[in-house]
Amino acid sequence: MTSKKIGLAALAFTGLFGCGQSSFFNVDVEVNGSTGRDRNKLTQIISAEVIATGAISGEPSFLLDNFPKSASYNYGNPLPDGQLLVSRFQYETTKESGHVDFQIELHNGTNGPDGVIGSGSAGGDIKAGGTTTVTVKIEPTKFAD
Repeated sequence: MTSKKIGLAALAFTGLFGCGQSSFFNVDVEVNGSTGRDRNKLTQIISAEVIATGAISGEPSFLLDNFPKSASYNYGNPLPDGQLLVSRFQYETTKESGHVDFQIELHNGTNGPDGVIGSGSAGGDIKAGGTTTVTVKIEPTKFAD
């Protein structure tokens, strides 16, 4: 086979199967209102569940690491709006175009719907081979006083 034919065969192979390029989402999670500025209230979060939909290639549902957090957990500097950054995670997809939405539910450890103490969603468009930043703002619904 000549080098020209080998090059064309390689090009056809790449076109047929794609380049396998990953795209990423950096997702920040914050809780709205005074709850999102109160370290003691944030200790009520026992787990955080993420459901990803749209142009995804990875796990559609998973729990975030590092929950629960203690009252002395260092959230770092407050965000410009005064809220504390509850979590930050990265999500990977091999899709090269489309939109991905992230639905996040915060749970207090009680099973079923009564255990959901806040939820929110946000999404973004895929930047092929790049990174999209998304902020999910959680609306607190059942945090105890």
